[in-house]
Amino acid sequence: MVAALESGASWGYFDPGENDYWHGYQSPPVRWDPNTARKRAFFAYLDGVTDPEGGYPHD
Repeated sequence: MVAALESGASWGYFDPGENDYWHGYQSPPVRWDPNTARKRAFFAYLDGVTDPEGGYPHD
């Protein structure tokens, strides 16, 4: 995602989870709520890079 943001390209999110519906594997039906630590970390980072007041975290 960082490389895509820096180059102005689009990006997507894939959570391999534990290959089941409950833990996030992206096969229908998809569970989009942040129910895993990996999803919570992703959406927290996304919030930081899309917040006009927050700036862009370069780490």
